Amino acid sequence: MDLYLVRISGTHPLVKRLLARASSHIVTRGEVDLLKERSALFYQAALDDQRVGRTDFILFHCEQALQLAVKYLIAKKYGYFPRTHDLF
Repeated sequence: MDLYLVRISGTHPLVKRLLARASSHIVTRGEVDLLKERSALFYQAALDDQRVGRTDFILFHCEQALQLAVKYLIAKKYGYFPRTHDLF
């Protein structure tokens, strides 16, 4: 299976649709910084897991760190990101 990475610009139809849906989810500067901080904490937890041999948690913490890092980058660039879970 071949994997291709595609750079999607802000004018791509999918990006426009996602941004239109997410326009009501403005993220404050404090929330953006919090995403970055939490991503770093999860990454550090993954490194700690590796150091002490908790192999069952390494990928979990890596995944969480990556998800938060992607949300941080999206929020930093666009000021918001699509929220897919709503508990209210």
